[in-house]
Amino acid sequence: MISSTVPFDFDLTLFDTDGAEAPANQSTIAQMGLEQNTEHHSAYRAINLARWNAVHTGGLTPDDVHLLHVEQWAKCAGLDADPQRLADFFLVALGAHGELYPGALDVVKRPSEYSATT
Repeated sequence: MISSTVPFDFDLTLFDTDGAEAPANQSTIAQMGLEQNTEHHSAYRAINLARWNAVHTGGLTPDDVHLLHVEQWAKCAGLDADPQRLADFFLVALGAHGELYPGALDVVKRPSEYSATT
């Protein structure tokens, strides 16, 4: 059966999530009116990496990560903010501060040119 749907993984496949994290982190903290701290991003990074590793080993789902890693980050960094609001701000900031990898847009626009033939 031939499918007309081509699934794509967004993070780190089409979109440079790693490059967007630090500016998104700073932007989120500023938008939330919280005090900036140089340790915020390194704490976030370690927590996020551990949570995504749990996804890859089957311990969590990607939906779990959206809020769980931010809840843990807020607690660890001493951020006095609603974790859901913080997670929502961060997700928007991630998109605003990130970029697609070179050629990613072409692949999405014309997937048939890049598909494997069987």
